[in-house]
Amino acid sequence: MSDTIKTYRDKLAQADREARATLVCALAVAAFFWLCVLLLKDLPFTIFSLPLWFVLSCLGGYVMSVAAVWVLIKRYMRDFSLEDDLGEYEQDRLLTNRSQTTALTTEQKEVHDVRI
Repeated sequence: MSDTIKTYRDKLAQADREARATLVCALAVAAFFWLCVLLLKDLPFTIFSLPLWFVLSCLGGYVMSVAAVWVLIKRYMRDFSLEDDLGEYEQDRLLTNRSQTTALTTEQKEVHDVRI
């Protein structure tokens, strides 16, 4: 994931992927909490006079949340600016024009940059 995000459309697609991954992690943490409640509620064990389901759902939910955030940051999140200084068409055109000007001389580049 070392490539840069260049167009506004790509930026929105990346933000959408990040939001979907975050939603999946949030649902997984909520499911863990409720599974602890439903599966362990009838057990007579206690920790510090608190029911086992409560301790495991709170502490386990915290650990699972930290792990989920770590996975989100390492696998899904990317650092980019969502600001769009140029329109998508203008930005694509500018990137195309810049790639075509690599063979120009310095004087021609200055004239070309002034026109853009």
